[in-house]
Amino acid sequence: MATRKLLQVALVFGLAAASPARGAWESSLLPKGFQTASSLDKALTLARTANLPVVLYYTRTSCPPCTVVQGLLRGEAVGQLFRDAYMFTAQWGTSMGQAERESLRSRYDVQGAPTWVVFRNTGEYLCTARGTFATAAEAAALHQAIQQRLAGSEASVSGAVAAPRGCM
Repeated sequence: MATRKLLQVALVFGLAAASPARGAWESSLLPKGFQTASSLDKALTLARTANLPVVLYYTRTSCPPCTVVQGLLRGEAVGQLFRDAYMFTAQWGTSMGQAERESLRSRYDVQGAPTWVVFRNTGEYLCTARGTFATAAEAAALHQAIQQRLAGSEASVSGAVAAPRGCM
């Protein structure tokens, strides 16, 4: 607990270089058993092998809605929905370079935290979920909407990035 608090303080004050490896703080965001990767590129590589869609999870340490999402993900019902169905990578303030962060934010219309950007295991952009969910019922609706999109035949033009679109 003390290590987590120190990490949060380090991140708030921009001391990420002195913080533990990304995998260490990712594990504090996502419950044990979730499939995670330390970057979007690594997540997409692992997702191809595991045949899973990827969730790029934007979060912050001082974000009450983010804390609600994290709590729900730790719960049995919501955790089961997402644990085996997705590959996650978490991004926040100092977890990537500013140029990369701004590029991804503008490309996928990320306007704040919490936000999930969802990709097919091929790397094709699927949708952006802003605010994600605050109840187990909303989590289930988001999961169902993502699964319906995945089952659909929305193919993008080769090499083109789809315009940002909501998951629900």
